[in-house]
Amino acid sequence: MSRFYVSPDKVGAGEIIVNGPEARHILDVMRLKKEDKVVVFDGTGVEYTGFITKADTRGKKLVVEIICTKKPAADSMPEITLAHAIPKKAKMEYIVEKATELGVSNIIPLVTDRTIVRPDESSRLSKSERWQKIAVEAAKQCGRTNIPEVKDVAKF
Repeated sequence: MSRFYVSPDKVGAGEIIVNGPEARHILDVMRLKKEDKVVVFDGTGVEYTGFITKADTRGKKLVVEIICTKKPAADSMPEITLAHAIPKKAKMEYIVEKATELGVSNIIPLVTDRTIVRPDESSRLSKSERWQKIAVEAAKQCGRTNIPEVKDVAKF
């Protein structure tokens, strides 16, 4: 069964409203239709199982009726923060993905004295948003119900 992410504000009483890129992924890529069963999580540790009740393929919006809510038991693992110097090329994306899969709670990209990649202010925001998106995708893939927070680039 497919897992999808929505922000906590999209979860209402008995239903979830999915729109934007996630709705496009459900309707166009996965080709799910009305009455298909899906699992949705909101990043706060809660997982919802339900059926698609309304699907608007043109407006890229759908409604999921919640039939079951699960809050998995709290992990016995400690909260782990990974502070890592930014490597060259796309290696940081790989680090964020694998750290998410391993259960890291926070990721802090660092600029150190020997760091070659030094993002300026505009690219810092875009890189942080990209890394957070990768963390969401990795959480969907590996079955986590919470999403690690990728902090802003910091100096060591």
